[in-house]
Amino acid sequence: MTAEQVKPAPTATDAQKPVELTEAELHADIARLRVELGGTVDQLAGRLDVRKQAEEKIAQGRAALIQKAPVIGAAIGIGLLAIGVLVVLRGRKKKS
Repeated sequence: MTAEQVKPAPTATDAQKPVELTEAELHADIARLRVELGGTVDQLAGRLDVRKQAEEKIAQGRAALIQKAPVIGAAIGIGLLAIGVLVVLRGRKKKS
């Protein structure tokens, strides 16, 4: 049973008047509460799972690095090219 199929619980204004629910409505209300509590428990468990959080952070870091890899590679290439040019120019000056 999904949350959409379950009738919503009585609201605070409904609490002022006595509510008589049928057995089917009570079962539906219990099913709705189980769905809500299950979601809450899953959220709390996710917050307490340090290993899973660390793995997610590592995966995010890897994804960011992969996106930046072409830029980093280009910067290293330009740096090596500049060093090569400097070495060649110094070699020419020493020969002169």
